[in-house]
Amino acid sequence: MNKHASNSAEDLIAQWYQLHRQSVYQYIRGHLRCRHEEAEDLTEEVFERAYYSLKGQPEPIAYPQRWLFKFAKNVCSQFRTDLSHNPVCLPASYMTADGEGGLLIDDVEAPSEDQPENVAEQREVLQQVYAILETVPAEQRQAVLLHYRDGYTFKQIAEKHPARKPRTICQDAHKGMEHLKVRLNELEY
Repeated sequence: MNKHASNSAEDLIAQWYQLHRQSVYQYIRGHLRCRHEEAEDLTEEVFERAYYSLKGQPEPIAYPQRWLFKFAKNVCSQFRTDLSHNPVCLPASYMTADGEGGLLIDDVEAPSEDQPENVAEQREVLQQVYAILETVPAEQRQAVLLHYRDGYTFKQIAEKHPARKPRTICQDAHKGMEHLKVRLNELEY
């Protein structure tokens, strides 16, 4: 494909992104009922797939929004398939031996200054979480820490690590959190 055609595809995708990003995002949120960050990452994937497909398209696209929705449908299907092979409920929850339960994220938040009796317990929890994370494969650990601890979206992580796609990072984060959840439950945390 020549450079002019490639620039044309880039221009069209940029234009369509401005016009249709919000409707593609809403389509994804409506079909998956996923978190905002996941829907943003999946929307980016729709436009990335559309770009590569458009580069090889011999005919112009008559109805771009309808065409983009086909990609969105495929991305949603792939997301559902990935979740069915790796079911994870995040943030991870736990149940103690005495029947008391909670969310992992509640235990690793910074201790409040007005409750010093909780500082030692929260430090112990944090140490256990980090010790378990050391047993998780490096890619999963990195995805968990950057996304859940540092608050980066999967797209932002992918921008820092261009060899990895947002979907792969998302899957790694889910697998890492599932590993963490299982190990914490084993400790009867």
